[in-house]
Amino acid sequence: MITKNRNQSFESSCVLKNIYLVLLVALFLLELPILLSQVSPVSVYSYITRLDSSHVIYRNPRVYNVEISFEIVPDITKINRDRDLKVWILIPREWDSQKNVQIISIQPEPHSQFTDPEYGNKIFYWDFGKYPIKPSYQVNILARLISYEVHTMIDPSNIKPYDKTSKEYELYTQSGYTIHITPKVKELAKAAIGNETNPYLQAHRILTFVHKKIRYYQGMNFSLDYMFSTSKIDERSGEEYFTGDCGHYSALFVALCRSEGIPARCVYGRIGWRPFLNEENSKMYSKLDTVLTDDGFAGAQHHGLGPHMWAEFYLQHIGWVPLDPTAGIFGQLYGVKAIMGKGRDIQLGPEAPQTRDDGYGSQFMLIRDGRVDYPLYGVYNIASIQTAKVKIIHLSDKKQIIEEFYKTILEQDLEHTKRQYQELKANFPDEYDFSKEQLIMLGNKLRIEKRVKEAIGIYDWIIELHPDWWGGYKGIADVYNYKGNKQKAIKYYAKSLELNPTILNARIIIELLKELIE
Repeated sequence: MITKNRNQSFESSCVLKNIYLVLLVALFLLELPILLSQVSPVSVYSYITRLDSSHVIYRNPRVYNVEISFEIVPDITKINRDRDLKVWILIPREWDSQKNVQIISIQPEPHSQFTDPEYGNKIFYWDFGKYPIKPSYQVNILARLISYEVHTMIDPSNIKPYDKTSKEYELYTQSGYTIHITPKVKELAKAAIGNETNPYLQAHRILTFVHKKIRYYQGMNFSLDYMFSTSKIDERSGEEYFTGDCGHYSALFVALCRSEGIPARCVYGRIGWRPFLNEENSKMYSKLDTVLTDDGFAGAQHHGLGPHMWAEFYLQHIGWVPLDPTAGIFGQLYGVKAIMGKGRDIQLGPEAPQTRDDGYGSQFMLIRDGRVDYPLYGVYNIASIQTAKVKIIHLSDKKQIIEEFYKTILEQDLEHTKRQYQELKANFPDEYDFSKEQLIMLGNKLRIEKRVKEAIGIYDWIIELHPDWWGGYKGIADVYNYKGNKQKAIKYYAKSLELNPTILNARIIIELLKELIE
């Protein structure tokens, strides 16, 4: 596999580089070792990999305690038990930004395990046709992992030529079923990069191009060929654009990079860091989960942490650089993502069906030659089984404060809620979840229920407790936007953007509000 040099020393040659190093050391020291534990104690640290003047920084570790369950509900009268009850599930593993992965328990035990030889994904396999007849069959997995934010500081002049003779370079620049490098892809790549020849700067231009070229729309067909065939023309500009979701954004970015000889791959996982999420408050992610395709294929009904896809491209002697084409984020990965797997057109193993006629696949997409587009939801017979359920939630052993505070603020007032918070925190610090995310969820609940006064009070309180966190400002901006107070909404959206410039939707809302005011 392609590896990074983690041990080469950083040699400064000018005052600017010395200052740069001091800032990095200070950043590292600020990220003191912390103890995060909900299953078993573990110390987690920030760390830096570097080469010359380029750095990849892993910081702000988050511990995920994850429950993964997958259930199929077959119609016993319409299936072949020897053929239709096989299930493949992707199992989390360690990557550069994901460490200390522990598979705590798996029920029932899988019939086999497989690591795909190309991308290194771990896949477990069950054949429930070997079990007694039941109304449904379920897999339950408990896992624990640490997810890091990734921040890059890369000097474009430091980029080295690729080793084009390596197997890894061949893999990550090849064309495939999903990442299909067609004349259309090559045309778009040339339009994106212009005359730029530096791979790092080319990738940046490609990200900008893809982010503008696609308009978000959630659909069922994830192939680039289909996206191109359904292109549209903007009535104002006369320019061509595409519609698609995060899978299309990431696939197009990777395809354009590969067509220009830049190694790239898709990454998929679960977004959000919500230790208060449990089965009771998890909701179905999308209405599409219950819709059948014209061919009768069913997607798994999904509950819990949101699925998402982003991407990475590789730089010689530096490593993999993360980005999110959907959000327009380049060179950064924020630590609210649990990685499930990497790559597209994934091999499932020796037990996998080899033809589309078998009816197996994942989220409406059939297997081709024993490969699945991406097995984020689990792979099963989508043609024969129309009811499947996937649930991925973040467990917490601590009690939630939201329900108690919700009752207090409605029956009494905000001041009583604050006093209750202080008393519980002083007397029961280890029994309750006092995270800012709990307070945000309370504010959101009040806002959704149109209890504007109480919601504003909660967000003001969050800002008082966490003045340097963007979330409180974004929350109160949403309330003022709902009330029609555009000036205040713009003020707070702007503050949230100042603290976190990557909030794309806040930037868009500001622009829309300014247009309405003008």
